[in-house]
Amino acid sequence: MNDKFAIPAILCALLGACGTPASPTTPTPSVPAVAVEETTATSSARLVEADAIRVQGTLPPLPVGLTSFGLASLEGDLYLLGGYHGEPHRYEAAGQSAELYVLRAGAPAWERGPAIDVGLQSVALVRVGDALHRIGGMKVEGGVGGPDGDGTGTLRSVADHARLDPASGRWESLPPLPDARSSHDAIAIGDALYVVGGWKIDGAPTDGTYARTVLRFRNGAWESIDAPFQRRALGLAATSRHLVAVGGLAGRAVSQAVDVYDTTTNEWSSGPALPGENTGFGVSVVAVGDVILASGSDGVLHRWRVGEPAWTPIGRFAFPRFFHRLAALPDGTIASVGGIGGMHTNGRTRIVETLRADGTAPAVVSFELPWEGVAKNRQGMFVLGDYLYLFGGNDSLGQHDFAAENFENEGWRVHLPSLSVERRADYPVRRQTMSTLVMGENVVYSFAGFGHESPSGSAGSAADGAREEGESVAHTHPEIFAYDAENDTWSLRATLPVPRSQLAVAQHEGTVFVMGGLDYDPRRAQDDQFRHLTEILALAPDAAEPRTLTVEMAGGRRAFGHAAHAGRWYVVGGMREEFQLVDGCTQFDFSAGSAGSAANAAGSAGSAANAAGSAGSAANAAGSAGSAANAAEAFAELPCPAAPRLNPQLVNVDGRLVLVGGTARLSNGELGEDRSIEIFDPTTRTWSRGVAELPFTPKHSQAFAWNGRLLVVSTHDETNVLRLALLDPNAR
Repeated sequence: MNDKFAIPAILCALLGACGTPASPTTPTPSVPAVAVEETTATSSARLVEADAIRVQGTLPPLPVGLTSFGLASLEGDLYLLGGYHGEPHRYEAAGQSAELYVLRAGAPAWERGPAIDVGLQSVALVRVGDALHRIGGMKVEGGVGGPDGDGTGTLRSVADHARLDPASGRWESLPPLPDARSSHDAIAIGDALYVVGGWKIDGAPTDGTYARTVLRFRNGAWESIDAPFQRRALGLAATSRHLVAVGGLAGRAVSQAVDVYDTTTNEWSSGPALPGENTGFGVSVVAVGDVILASGSDGVLHRWRVGEPAWTPIGRFAFPRFFHRLAALPDGTIASVGGIGGMHTNGRTRIVETLRADGTAPAVVSFELPWEGVAKNRQGMFVLGDYLYLFGGNDSLGQHDFAAENFENEGWRVHLPSLSVERRADYPVRRQTMSTLVMGENVVYSFAGFGHESPSGSAGSAADGAREEGESVAHTHPEIFAYDAENDTWSLRATLPVPRSQLAVAQHEGTVFVMGGLDYDPRRAQDDQFRHLTEILALAPDAAEPRTLTVEMAGGRRAFGHAAHAGRWYVVGGMREEFQLVDGCTQFDFSAGSAGSAANAAGSAGSAANAAGSAGSAANAAGSAGSAANAAEAFAELPCPAAPRLNPQLVNVDGRLVLVGGTARLSNGELGEDRSIEIFDPTTRTWSRGVAELPFTPKHSQAFAWNGRLLVVSTHDETNVLRLALLDPNAR
């Protein structure tokens, strides 16, 4: 058994709060950082009210995040019953829901239906004919139970069986289960109701007794059918004649097994194992005709028909989760509802996501949330795990409002699956237009930017020339700050040799590369205020400061799109001197750049030797020749998209480079927004136009890769809103 599931197998009794560990990340650089003044978050996370969230392209979010609940579809409406919303690994009645939530077809929000008498998790909800049946579940009595509780609570499976008549809105008691059961699943074939898997628990979460039979309810009575397995936390679906039981826990082991019961012959058979590693724990399955669809904690949607030799992956949800439910809707879409993304306490998934039955995703899904942040644009943003972070920025919608009071240092983060928002530590200075780079699981670098303040809190000193006492002007800055996400603190990592903003940063084999950008200082002579930089910098993991490579860009470029892939750095669009768009596109070879750095070091050594004699001069000349040769190898021409764009975003989404946002030259010669996406395939070196288009203005938007989608973020609006869009580059 994989060690990562040893603990959840022991501790999890339908809590729906266990998941897969984080993917491997780049090691954190070991150079000690110089501390800057630290600030801490001022408030805890709060959920954005579901009815205040505007959604397009998918279903409304849940009012509360839930795991281990019942879900059924009836006449196009979704019914959600019970579940757990309390702290994971801690069982208490206050965290168990007794609510019935209903999403009417086409409605903008979930509504409350007739609740039940007591909160239940692990309850099953099944459509049987024109009614809904609830079966079993688990409740907590007498305090707090579970491994993190106070030991006074009892976890108790129930034998309840009741029917809801949607017309009257009343629950009616029916013959109870022959024995209490939870952590099970249930489904109907015709008028027969089947209950499969689960256990009976009456005490601690390790004391359950596994069910050995399948139960069938028909003609008003229960009967038992022998089962060849004992599993819980499994998924169950049904075709017109087959029950298909997928995954679950068998004792302390996660099972990927598939068992099929033929209701016409009363025979069991085995199907192919569900693909994936430990994805059978808390899996959800649904049938569409004779097709079985399954989704586990990795987010992959698999398809299988009884009798086929293997499962086929057909799509991927952007929000992986488990202890969720899949529902087949009348329009042919599959909804993924509730659940949680991993073994954490960050928040359960409230976003309801849909895929078509063939696995394809909507071209565009968007969310608009009320926003408390002051900055309207140009924040330093990044995505780390399930969180979107926003720091600093400018509070004005104007293009050139650069008074000191326009700059912000506020810090925020949004937990994307749960749509909860919380304050984070303030940025060390009031600044905008920083470039960010994720360096590890909990470490992010933020580079340079534009503003008045230096880390000391002053306006800083001019790079050239003197300034009058007390004068404060906005100019570019050189600092590289490091953010420790685990401790919510900022520190000074290093300093660029020249201030920059609108630059590009990338990481290759642990080394950080800095390219392009603008050094702007209005205190210099008028014809020298804008310096477009061509030097390329490299910051090694163990280096205190970056060094300059011998290779340079062919020309200055700022506010451009860039993305790293397979050892190369792709660069498109942007602006050059005299505020002109850059027509050419290029790619940079990181290995040649690293060699250039080595050549630069050799050249420096040659200079030192030159002071001692002519042999040094020869070495220096060889170093220069090597540098020139390397410069030719470092850059290569790249096909360009349909038109040059200013300030676009180029994002690597699963090996395809997606260009979004920015402005382009219109037919009248003016610059105007471009909402289209274009996709570059590095293998074929060709561009194609995507089906998806950005649903809001691209001005000052920022884009990130998110589980096979393109996540685009903007706060640039007169109203206080945060806009999020998920675009599928593969949409057709």
